[in-house]
Amino acid sequence: GVERVETFDTDVDGRSWDGKLVGIAEYDEIPSKSDHRIVLKLETGNTRDLYVGFNRATGFTGDNQQASDRVTITEAGSNGLSYSQSWLVATLESGSPPYRVADWRGSGEDLVVTVNSIRRGGAPWFANVSVRLEEVGDRTPPPTKFPTKGPTDFPTNQPTNVPTNVPTNVPTKQPTSDPTTQPTSNPTDSPTKRPSISPTNAPSAFPTSSPTTRNPTSAPTNFPTANLPTPTTESPTTSAPTNSQTNISTPPPTNMPTQSPSRQRPTDISTPPPTSNPTKAPADQPTTLPPSKSPTTQPTGVPTSEMTTSQPTNLVTSKMPTSQPTKLPTNFPTNRPTSNPTEPTMIKLSTPNRKGAKEKNAKGVAFTVEAKKDVIMTGMDIVAKTNAVSKVLIYTRVGEYEGSALTSNKGWTLAYRGTIPNQDSQLYSLGDFIDEVKIAAGQSQSFYVFSRKRMLYTASQSEGLVYSEDDSVAIREGEATRGLFRKPLKGTTSRFAGVVRYHVQ
Repeated sequence: GVERVETFDTDVDGRSWDGKLVGIAEYDEIPSKSDHRIVLKLETGNTRDLYVGFNRATGFTGDNQQASDRVTITEAGSNGLSYSQSWLVATLESGSPPYRVADWRGSGEDLVVTVNSIRRGGAPWFANVSVRLEEVGDRTPPPTKFPTKGPTDFPTNQPTNVPTNVPTNVPTKQPTSDPTTQPTSNPTDSPTKRPSISPTNAPSAFPTSSPTTRNPTSAPTNFPTANLPTPTTESPTTSAPTNSQTNISTPPPTNMPTQSPSRQRPTDISTPPPTSNPTKAPADQPTTLPPSKSPTTQPTGVPTSEMTTSQPTNLVTSKMPTSQPTKLPTNFPTNRPTSNPTEPTMIKLSTPNRKGAKEKNAKGVAFTVEAKKDVIMTGMDIVAKTNAVSKVLIYTRVGEYEGSALTSNKGWTLAYRGTIPNQDSQLYSLGDFIDEVKIAAGQSQSFYVFSRKRMLYTASQSEGLVYSEDDSVAIREGEATRGLFRKPLKGTTSRFAGVVRYHVQ
């Protein structure tokens, strides 16, 4: 007969379902072309699902002891594929409050089952039932079990279990303002005895060295000038006196000092000592004077070059700190990186059967990707039925899968959820995965692709065989299913048709 059991999955079939449920005892009374159902399975996303039916009290079910001619909701395990203990969770009739499941499958919405009416009379009897998702705001929140306590007049000493709606009156222990841009203390009036570890924010109020006691020479000399005394000039007198006084005047001084003649020219002139203060600028040539007995107490006004002299000099040869701080490093880290990161190169591996996939008797296709390098899977393009709007789900799990793993979503992670529009091309490019899937070199990752309006694939007989690869990944043959998480098709394996998108780490 016609299959009268239907599965409603909110992830695949939308937000609502409406239909007629008939009791099992009146199965033969159902019109052949009608859409009446015996059981509606509500897919919970795990192995324990909900089942909605009409408990008609007639025929071989006429001796019902509970919920006769009412809609029943039961819970059972094993995904409905084998024997399992069941529990009656609700019974409904026309006009009774609907059955509600809060936060259905972690969506934040409620699943609501409502019996709109029950047709009594004729054959078969049936119940008009609707199932739909409702936002949380659509339902009235339940009252609290006990009245809440009023707020305290003062902040509590210990933290509360629930954060308060307004800030507390006590200030926080952490600083409440940003650091100041100016230094918190003024520079010293006198120079420090030692240079600071880091440059100061502003120069000191006074220079760091005292002025010299003597004025430096106007230009550097090779030798200091000798301080020689100037001799006096005596006037010659006559050997005998004269009758009249002779007026002999002393000649005017010359522009240049005269030197008294010496009876013997000195043969050795010792080198005079160096000047007491260094000159303003270094000498053009290295000095030949002996070094001073002790180092100078003050640095020179202009630092010398990095080149060393052939003989020790009175001048400091090392560079002194600058009077102002340097521009580097910056005061704050930059807002943007100094160089832009390079975008990873996206690689697309197209299966050889992308244009030749003909099989269309399955809605789900499973396969395994083996990584030769460290890769990150970002998305897929699939080959599906044309000219049909279809919802698409892609699940993934670490490692290779076994055939029994396709009968339940346990161990699988949802990687993509979307819809294919009414398109002419078989190949449809899906969006990126919800989260990127990383596969280390030498490891495998399984994927299960489901399309509500059927997938196209290529039948084969070599499960696990590599049929498409490049230098980074390889795709192995898998299996196909007629529905979402159903038993694989017998006697055949499948080759996924489409494109996998990834980049190398």
